[in-house]
Amino acid sequence: MNGLQGDQENMHPILLFHKRKSQVINGTDNSTVHQVLLDDLHKASLGLIQIQKVYDIDLKQLVLGHFLGTITKPLSHEDLFLIGSVAWANEMYDVVLSWLQYAEDALSGNSGKEKLL
Repeated sequence: MNGLQGDQENMHPILLFHKRKSQVINGTDNSTVHQVLLDDLHKASLGLIQIQKVYDIDLKQLVLGHFLGTITKPLSHEDLFLIGSVAWANEMYDVVLSWLQYAEDALSGNSGKEKLL
C-alpha cells in the first residue's frame, strides 16, 4: 500500500472524492504521482457509484452531500459529469443518465432544490 492509499481507509467517500479532485486540479510536477491521483479519482468515482447502487441511496441526497447522516460539500456539475463519464467508460449504463442529468441540472443553475430528477 502506498502513502496515497493509506488515508483512504477511514475517509468519508465524498470527502475522499473532493480531496482527490483538488489534488488533481492543483496539479503536480511528478507525472507518476499525478497518474496515481487520477487513478484514485477514477476509483473514488466508481466507489460513489457502487455505494449509491448497493445501499440504494437516493442520488439526489448524495448529490447534495448528504450521506448516511453526514452532510458534506455538495457535488458540483464537474464532479457529476466526471462520475457520469466514469460510469460510461465502465459500461455502467444503468446509472449514466442519472449522473449526467444531475450534472446538466447543476450546470444550468439548478442547485437541487427544484427539479433534480
